[in-house]
Amino acid sequence: MKTYKILNPLFLLVGVIGLLSSCDTVVDVELPEGTPTFTVDAFINDMPVTQRININFSQSYFDNSAFDPASSATVVVRNTTNGDSFTFEEAEDQQGVYEWTPSDGQSIGNIGDGFTLAIDYAGEQFEAVSKMGRVPEIDSINFDLREGLFGEDDYYSATFFAEDFEGVGDTYWIKAFKNGEWLNDPELLTITYDAGESRGAENDGGFFEFDLRNNINPVEEEDRYVFGDRVRVEIHSITEETFFFLTEMITAVSRTGGFAELFAEPLSNLDTNIRPTGNSNTTVLGFFSVSAVSQKEVVFGPEMITKSNQ
Repeated sequence: MKTYKILNPLFLLVGVIGLLSSCDTVVDVELPEGTPTFTVDAFINDMPVTQRININFSQSYFDNSAFDPASSATVVVRNTTNGDSFTFEEAEDQQGVYEWTPSDGQSIGNIGDGFTLAIDYAGEQFEAVSKMGRVPEIDSINFDLREGLFGEDDYYSATFFAEDFEGVGDTYWIKAFKNGEWLNDPELLTITYDAGESRGAENDGGFFEFDLRNNINPVEEEDRYVFGDRVRVEIHSITEETFFFLTEMITAVSRTGGFAELFAEPLSNLDTNIRPTGNSNTTVLGFFSVSAVSQKEVVFGPEMITKSNQ
């Protein structure tokens, strides 16, 4: 199986490479290079670790080179609830990557706080707003032994348990990690609206749907969990606007139409909450999101095996 890794929630959408071939005829199609797009990946959270915002320029559709970094920008996140400001400094060893590291006991904010992102780059200004939502605690992570199909070996499958809050409109992004590495295959990009997959599913409150709780397992057979693996699950609160942005992204990266997809709606048409200010007409791709995070990590052992996790 061929898989693609999500380096972050945004860069997967640009720099896509198309390979078109035919046994009989080779057709050369001349396409315009296009204007590089100002690209902002600003997904940050309340965890006591270094927070990063990536600012680059996208390449043309068929360009496989590295992104051009937007260096020497001024990047500030402000907590509009308590007035605190956080300046993200460009990393010394990586242009276009802007970092802020909290001191001991410091947090970017609390659940319910509002935030703004302000970027000043080459005389142009960009702004965005977000809000930190509530996030449920993770109760447990369990495993069950499953029968392999089509000649595969039996394997262990993990499931986490967490319960959505009462009240319609909570949205989350669920991430899984194996031995410290994010399992970031596109198939594992799991977002939820309340305890279900979409708005209007009437899944408010109660445990998350089983398919959501179970979508924390490695995709490849050779990567499946074995005794001794460290398994961590994180739930990130996101705004409803972020939920719909990620929904569009999932649709974009799941296209299977081949050559016809060249004429479909461009990936750069994904919505964004980052806007240029003043009279700027610069096109922006990306998103600003501030999350509260709950997490649980276990070391997989035989005592965690259950008969059924449903």
